[in-house]
Order: sequence, then C-alpha cells, then structure tokens
Amino acid sequence: MAELQRNFLQGIMNKDLDPHFLPDGQYRDGLNIIVNDSDGQFIAIEGSNNGSVQNYLGNTLLNTSLGLVNPKCIGSISYEASNLIYWLVASDTADAIYEYNESIGLTTVVLKATKATPTTPSILNFNKSFYVTGINYINGLLFWTDNYNPPRRINIERAKTYGVDNFNEFDINVIVAPPISSPAIYLSNTGSSNNLENKFLYFAYRYKYIDDEYSALSPFSSVAFFPKNYQFDYGVSENISMVNSYDTVTIGYNRGGSNVKEVQLIFKDTSSINTYIIDNIQTRNLSSDLYHEYQFKNNKVYSILDANQINRLFDNVPLKAKSQELIGSRLIYGNYTQFFNLIDCDDKPINPVFSLSLTTQTILNNQPKPTFKSNRDYEVGIIYLDDYGRITTVIVPKGDNTTNTNSIYIPPQNASLANNIRITINKNYKPPCFATYYRFVLKQNKQDYYNVFPLNYVSDGQFKWFLINQADVDKISVGSYLYLKNSTNGNLNTQYKILDIVSQPVNFLNNNKSQPAGLYFRIKIGANVLPETYSYDLYNLTTDPSYNPIINGFRVAENPIFYGSGLNNLKTSNGNQIIITYPIVDTDVRFTIQIDSNGTSDTFKYYAFFNNTNNLVASNIPIVANQDITLYIPYNGTNRNICKIKFDTSIGHTIDDYWTIMCRILEEDL
Repeated sequence: MAELQRNFLQGIMNKDLDPHFLPDGQYRDGLNIIVNDSDGQFIAIEGSNNGSVQNYLGNTLLNTSLGLVNPKCIGSISYEASNLIYWLVASDTADAIYEYNESIGLTTVVLKATKATPTTPSILNFNKSFYVTGINYINGLLFWTDNYNPPRRINIERAKTYGVDNFNEFDINVIVAPPISSPAIYLSNTGSSNNLENKFLYFAYRYKYIDDEYSALSPFSSVAFFPKNYQFDYGVSENISMVNSYDTVTIGYNRGGSNVKEVQLIFKDTSSINTYIIDNIQTRNLSSDLYHEYQFKNNKVYSILDANQINRLFDNVPLKAKSQELIGSRLIYGNYTQFFNLIDCDDKPINPVFSLSLTTQTILNNQPKPTFKSNRDYEVGIIYLDDYGRITTVIVPKGDNTTNTNSIYIPPQNASLANNIRITINKNYKPPCFATYYRFVLKQNKQDYYNVFPLNYVSDGQFKWFLINQADVDKISVGSYLYLKNSTNGNLNTQYKILDIVSQPVNFLNNNKSQPAGLYFRIKIGANVLPETYSYDLYNLTTDPSYNPIINGFRVAENPIFYGSGLNNLKTSNGNQIIITYPIVDTDVRFTIQIDSNGTSDTFKYYAFFNNTNNLVASNIPIVANQDITLYIPYNGTNRNICKIKFDTSIGHTIDDYWTIMCRILEEDL
C-alpha cells in the first residue's frame, strides 16, 4: 500500500473545503502548543511528562484600570516557572512596568515614573514609537532594550520598594559607574616598620554594587614614594637616598552612591606584574560622608586581583541597542551604537585648543621634588568621559602653531631643576556635548638611558679622562654619546662621543700629575666647559689658579657650585692656606653653604658631609663683605679647620640659595 505523506508548507488554514479535498500544504484546524513538562517549565528536568505537548492558552483581557492616559504596551515577557507576566507601558501621564501573577490574579506596579506633560520624558523615558526589541528575565532581574534608551535592567523585588519616581538612571541602567578620580594619597611616618622603604606603589579602587556587580577600576594614584635628601655613594656608584622616607600611606576614597555596598582598595607594585586587593570595605560600616580614609602599611599578605580587570577601563555597554539575547551565561547585544560623536552642543566637530609651557623650581638643600625628565619630548592629549567612565580616544589639537600645540621639549640644561608642564585650555573652546569629565594623557618620547657618576677627571690636552666605578662599565660603550648634566658652567645641550673605555695604571698620562689607577672613559671636551682639573702632588700646589690648594689632609678645595636664582658671589678664599693635622677623616668632605636670613647683614648656615653623614656645623653666621670665613668639620669633639670662603657683599642674597664646595683627598695621601 502506498504511503500517504502530507505537509503544511503553505501555512494556510482552510475551513471552507471538505477535509478530504484539502490541497497539499494546507490544514483544516490548528492549536498553539508548547513542549513542556508537568511543572510548567521550558527546561527539561526529571519528571513524568517531560517532552509532552500542551495547549498554549490564548490572551484574555484581565484589567484596564491602570489609571493611565492613552497607554500603549511597548514590550512584555512571561516567566512561566512562576506564572508571572511583565509588561512595559508608555502613556501620556506616566511610564510604568507591571507584573501580573496568574496564580493569584494580582497585578502589581513594579516601577512607575510620572510625566509632567505628554511630551516631557519620565525617568524611564519610554517612547510609544520605540518598542522593546529585546527583553530577558534572569534570576529576578529584568533586562530590556528599545534602541532609544541605554540598555536597562532592574531588580524586580527591589524596584517595587522604590515608589513612584523615587529612583534615578543609576538604578535602572545596565552599566555601572566606576570611581572617576584616583584615590588621594598622603605619606606619613607612624613609627611602624617601614615596609614601604623599597617599594614603588600605586593605588586604585572600585565599587561592588548591591547586585554583586563590580565596576571598572578608578585611575591609579601617583606613586607613594618620596626619597630622602640626595646622597650618592661614589664608592659603589649607588644613589643611597632612593629609599622611601615614609612608612604609611593614607588612602582617601569616595564611598560611592547608595547602590554601592562595598569599596575594594587596590594597589600595584612596579616590581611585580600582579595587582593586589588591600581590603573590601563594607559601606554599611561607613558614615554617610562621601570621603573616607584608610591607612596602608604593607604589613599583610594580600590576595591577587584577576589580571583581566587591569585593562578594563570602563564597562563596554553600548549607548543603545536594537537587539538583546541571553546566550549561555552572557547577555549579548546586537546592532548597537557604541561610541559618542565628537561634536559640541552646537553639532560642530570639536578641535581642542590648548598650549603647553614649562615651569621650573630650584632644588634646595638636596631636598628632592617631583619632576619631568630632561632631554625628553612630551606629547599631551585629552580624553573625555561621561558619567559612567566611558572614554574617547586620545584627541590632540589640529594645526601646527605656537598657540595650539600639544608637545614640549625639556632640554638637558634643566636636569638640576624640578620641571613641570602647565597646560592652558582656551576658554572659548567647547568640549563634546556628552562629556562630564576630561583627563590629560601624556606620552614621553621614551629612550633608554643611564646615569654615570664619575669619581674624578683629568685633562689630556683637548681630551678628558673620567674615572668611574667598575659597576658603571656596562652603562656606556665606545662610540655612544653622553650629555654632561652638571658642571661649574651649567648644564649644556651638547652630546659628547665616548672615544675610549680603558683600565689605566697609576699616573698613566706621565705628565707629573697624579692619576689613580682605575677604569676611565675619554671624551673630547673643552676647558670652557670643564676646568683643567689636575690631581695635585706635594711639590706642585699652585699649578692651577682656579682652585685653592690645601696642604696635607685635603689637597684641593674646588670652586663653589651655586644652586639658586639670586646673587652668586661666593668663592674659595685666596688667603692663607690652612694647615691641618693629617689624617682627620678618611673621605672627601663636601660643604653646603646656605643663606638663612636677610637683614643689615645677611647670614648663612653650613653643613659638612663626610663619612656618609651630613652634619649641621653652624647657623646664623653674619656675612662680612670680602672677609675670610673659615669652614670647619666636627671631629673627635673638636672643630678642625678645612678651608676659607669669602663673599663679595654682605647683603642682597636670596634665602635658601646655596653653594657646595668639594674638598678632595688625593690617593697618595690615604
């Protein structure tokens, strides 16, 4: 017997013809069905009726008394596991979300926002012309999108407690706001063990919201490090002042809005690729003040933050989307708008107008200050942010002129100054219309470099040989170039080619001048840049008139080096040579002479640095014009005189300006 096959591909219900005469592809009758189980859920679970076909009920008008004018349903979803229906309604008087419980026949207002006029938007901002094109129910949360507003979500049970209009966009948007600013940090000493001594730490924080959503991280703070006063150990070529002066960091942070239940403090260490969680602070334990502080001493073991959070600059939730669906455990948006147009509120393209300038500060008493590096180009751009931390790409000024430039060069002669970059924005410039905040970003023309601290140098005609520690040998190479960062004639924007790097014996120049054995490099550099310095011997104390020789313990007192912006009129005296008892100390001595007051006669104080210790010797010493003043060092309970100085005038100096004088021991004296 032939097998009879029928299909319904035409999709036409035909009740006019006798069933025996229906054309192939049409059907006589049909029902709406679902494949379900006995518990009324779509998900297949254990049960006797899994996979059974059940009739899908049609619509029934239940309630028209919502109290709205010209209402229109723009979206709906059912959650059949609990026999619940949710629908979103736009009207002339209010926008609202309703819940209908089929089991008990009850309609409940989930969320409602009133409108002052039919054309005035409510907080929900429903629009009758924009239907909800994607909606999902996920574990008590309702997510929807309409391609008119940003993607939205609510916690249904919590939304029922808001009341009419008692909520804002932060309560209903899918995206959550991160902290916009970095935490404030303050360094102090509390007498605890200094676990920050050799650490370069940066701090940030983020929020955990009441539905367990974590925000993106805030920007990181500046480094929590401040070195001690400058000291360099020439014996080992080590900057021994580069240790943290402070043992405690106070972290200041904003506790966030009412939806934030936890603040998570973060830090990163430049010596590690990891980022660490300091603490999770429950906001219920904080006062209502926005600003709070936390003391950090680096005295615990800290858990590691997931690495993928570091590059999460903001939540990448689209501005609006036409479609939405749950795939696996992820909410997916499609056909979306992601970025803002870079136009101002007059719909004109933006063009940032700003300029850069350099400001400097003098370093006094070897006290460090933050600075930008010299011999560098810096380029500055601007980025804009909205309330949720979404950022634009880096924007730079267009055009190439002095009034609208985003780059600046700091020359090598600024090496001894604290350099800062000042950015001036034209007051007539209009930012993008969406922007709430802006940040400047900085790019350095980065290059590898090393600092080399010569111990001494000796002249060889038009060349000079610089004595360095063996530890510095890998920092330089023959044929490479270096900058002279500091000299008695200032810092010069000049490169010098390294001609040789040689281990030399004692007195290798054979010129009746003393040269200790050691590692030297040679460059060609004129006497107008560096004076003709010699290693003095016992029989030739006055060869170089630029320095004042001293007998026995110290063989030469170098010319004063001035640090300041005022009157520079100090010199080593050409008066009587000072004879001292040898030996008094086993290292060179550096004096620092600092102006400490002005008056009818200015006064100064001075320090003596020797044996790795800086000693304040005397203060409030009156200056008498053209009068020799003897500098001493404290030694075994007595003051030993070293050399003499002289000021040209007694007044006119600037407070805190200072000079340094090096008194050096020669090798044959040791």
